[in-house]
Amino acid sequence: IFTCVLREKSKPSSVSLTFNLTDEPTNRIRVLYPKPFQRNFTVCHAALFNFNNPKQIINSFEINRVLGAQHFYVYNLSVSNTTDAVLRHYQRLGLLTVMPWRLPASGVWYHGQLLAINDCVYRNRHASQFVVIHDTDEYIIPEVHGSWAEVLRAAEDDYFKNGTKARNIKNVGSFIFQSSFYYNTSDKLWGSIKRDASMTADEEAFLTKHGVFPFIHTLRDGNIFNLFERSKAIVRPESVIQAGIHSVDVQRTSAGTAVVSRSLAALHHYRYFPNTN
Repeated sequence: IFTCVLREKSKPSSVSLTFNLTDEPTNRIRVLYPKPFQRNFTVCHAALFNFNNPKQIINSFEINRVLGAQHFYVYNLSVSNTTDAVLRHYQRLGLLTVMPWRLPASGVWYHGQLLAINDCVYRNRHASQFVVIHDTDEYIIPEVHGSWAEVLRAAEDDYFKNGTKARNIKNVGSFIFQSSFYYNTSDKLWGSIKRDASMTADEEAFLTKHGVFPFIHTLRDGNIFNLFERSKAIVRPESVIQAGIHSVDVQRTSAGTAVVSRSLAALHHYRYFPNTN
């Protein structure tokens, strides 16, 4: 990633790269200046490889829409026909952009996950106020608020109120959420949940048939992962220079990093564990 420092108040019309300062530029690229944001939250999912779980896609999109997501990006390396049909449905609704993900070599680490994340963040500069980076089996779940927007406002208030910050920090460029695994609920606990929620047989059948993880995988692993270990982030794209998988690797010096308290929100990573006792 190349960056260059501009003189104050300068407004270039194009940019080019050369090997030497004295070389004549031959590939001028027009500079696009920011317009009002098209949306508040965009979700970036990493590359889908041999993916055959359309229910997981539906759950991810619909629950994240409740939390504030307005658009999704998916990088399609290879998916099943059923999954492809689901993706096309969301494309027709205008909610999804599918990026064909053809890698130049099979040895690219983890299907080019890091490349896909950075591509998505940069594509959403000046288009989306925030970009949410996580997998399709992960959810950033608020503890007391009803939306991501409310969580970020509270987290940013906490950062400037309680955190140590340099004078040049203008805003929070990345919000980091700690992760925990959630597993399918034991039969005994599931019975208690059904009674407490007055769940009907039809409601139970719907949840189990469609595999709505956040409602049926309620058993949290006792281990809460350390910061930057399986954590995920919500970022302001304009603040990011290089995004990482579990945090932001490089961001502008005017942007801070807020570690979101688990009392505000946490990353739920849903896994299947064959335990029904």
